[in-house]
Amino acid sequence: MGTKFFYAGSFDPFTCGHLSIVLQALNVFDKGIIAIGKNDSKEPWYSLNLRKQMIAESLKYYDRVTGRNFSSRVEITSYEGLTVDAAYRLGATHMVRGYRNRDEKRKENLLSDVNNKLLSIRGISIIQESFSAGRGLEGVSSSLTKSLLEQAEFIAAAAYVLPPVFNLCVGGLSNFNQQMVEAGFSNNVQWLATMSKREYHNIGHVAYMLNWLKIYRSLYGKEEDTQSLLRAIFYHDYVKDDIQKSFEESGLPEEKFGLFEATDHLNLKRELKGDERLIHDFDLAILANDELYYHYKCCVRLEYADVPLSAYIEGRLEVLRKLYRNFRFYVLNPVLERKAKENISREIAFWEKVKKHGLPTHYAGLENC
Repeated sequence: MGTKFFYAGSFDPFTCGHLSIVLQALNVFDKGIIAIGKNDSKEPWYSLNLRKQMIAESLKYYDRVTGRNFSSRVEITSYEGLTVDAAYRLGATHMVRGYRNRDEKRKENLLSDVNNKLLSIRGISIIQESFSAGRGLEGVSSSLTKSLLEQAEFIAAAAYVLPPVFNLCVGGLSNFNQQMVEAGFSNNVQWLATMSKREYHNIGHVAYMLNWLKIYRSLYGKEEDTQSLLRAIFYHDYVKDDIQKSFEESGLPEEKFGLFEATDHLNLKRELKGDERLIHDFDLAILANDELYYHYKCCVRLEYADVPLSAYIEGRLEVLRKLYRNFRFYVLNPVLERKAKENISREIAFWEKVKKHGLPTHYAGLENC
């Protein structure tokens, strides 16, 4: 029969801490159930179907990067009523909980005692297990993620969820949609449909740039032409690898083409000015983020999964070396420019090593992603 764990929660949204618990459980048990419970005391931010998708996309992303096949061993479902009853109905041998610190561990121990009492009353046995979310994840929570998203602090929120979840989180937010309105969108359905399918140049990347615009306004001043800059942020990657077609789709007048040229970082032939400098820096700002760079590197590879690894490495190294030689930020802090160059240098070293020795185990999925 084998062992089967039951991991319950609201997962609103599904965070890196949740994934850590699931991965630890999958290393112990044969298979598992991730179950979204209905909580009448609070209304979820995200629909049940979207939360199921977040869980599925998190596992799929992990598998694609690492080459594992954990997602095939997990069932994603929902339930109402007592957790112990749902776990029994679905054939669980173990119930799994997660904790982030000592206080939470004490609470989880008390909850396990209650569950054991309920199980005893029913004359059934399901073993209770708990796992620590792990180092670096002590502060990660769904509630904090939502608080950051609500304040349009998208960059900080992105560190608490996996990239595909971040992409799903942002698309329906009112503060994100409001900026689409400011950009002059008359119909955002097609844009969302196109941008939601990509691994890196997607809704999440646009949200990252919008957050930098918010930071810039707070620290330094105002942009020259709000609507044109916003529209360029939303559309600069709309047609994959084609600046000219992306510009045409934006509907901006010809004199605004410079905003799109400013994001063609390997082919810049002139000094940038005004809002061109802003969009240039915002587009590259991810390179200075130590916390998110790992996922950036993986997502870019996944976006070009149709390219064989050997060809991808050659092309990526060419891009990185050229970017490093000419790298600059026009308006962002010089400290960030130094960080970006350090991260680019490390990625160059990574791909050079892969070229000689192959992918490390925890990147194995990037071979044939």
